[in-house]
Amino acid sequence: MPVLQDHEILEALERRPDWTLVDGSLQLERRQVPYPVICSWVQAIGALAISLDHHPEISFGYDSIRISLRTHDQQGITARDLDCADRILTLLV
Repeated sequence: MPVLQDHEILEALERRPDWTLVDGSLQLERRQVPYPVICSWVQAIGALAISLDHHPEISFGYDSIRISLRTHDQQGITARDLDCADRILTLLV
């Protein structure tokens, strides 16, 4: 799957306001979320990642979570990352 060009990524992010471009990765961050909710999100995102064979970087703590997407074997952002980003958002309710 080809790496997206910068203009393609920026255009895609216009339709995904929850996500930003940070250091060559798509990133979503949520703050002031109860810890039990964060734990359930991590579990759901993990199950999704396994089913898609596409694994985001996830870091979380007391009241925040950060999710980063990048296709590691392509060393950039691909359509798989955008698809995964969309699916992740459906889990964060």
